[in-house]
Amino acid sequence: SVTDVIVSHLHPDHIGGLRDFPGARVVVTEEAVSLVKEHRVLDGVLTRLLPVPFPSARARLLGRKEFRTVEVGSPPVRVDAVDLCGDGAVLIIDLPGHQFGQVGAIIDNSVVLAADAAWGHDLADGAARLRTIPRHLNHDMDAYARTTALLAALAASGLNVVYSHDVGTPGVLLP
Repeated sequence: SVTDVIVSHLHPDHIGGLRDFPGARVVVTEEAVSLVKEHRVLDGVLTRLLPVPFPSARARLLGRKEFRTVEVGSPPVRVDAVDLCGDGAVLIIDLPGHQFGQVGAIIDNSVVLAADAAWGHDLADGAARLRTIPRHLNHDMDAYARTTALLAALAASGLNVVYSHDVGTPGVLLP
């Protein structure tokens, strides 16, 4: 019954289950897909986890030109987004820094799925404090810092920001 799978980025812990949804349309950025063809070890892309062919003819590839600046939250925050369904219910947002082509999603103007824009809620403001190894696991530290600042602004505007590796009770969103 799953019709669409939004892929935030191509690290193994975010693509490992894609093969379990052979009929679903995969939504992914063109930038992320470019890593499949020319990846380096530090990109962390394990192509054997991807369905073959990847991307399929059914994929929705989000190009840079599709992203438009929109305002969300209250007070409003400007984000670069693609309105996936055309009704504002699912906004795919640009979250550069961690991996080339990483995106997140804003659902119903209330919840931000922030992927790996930080390692968790407790480290959301820690871009400047990252140690050597985690720092090198990020594609672009300047973009990472800008993204963490954007997510802080979204949280301050009333949206609930949830990171992929947050610790908490399943089904309960963190404050």
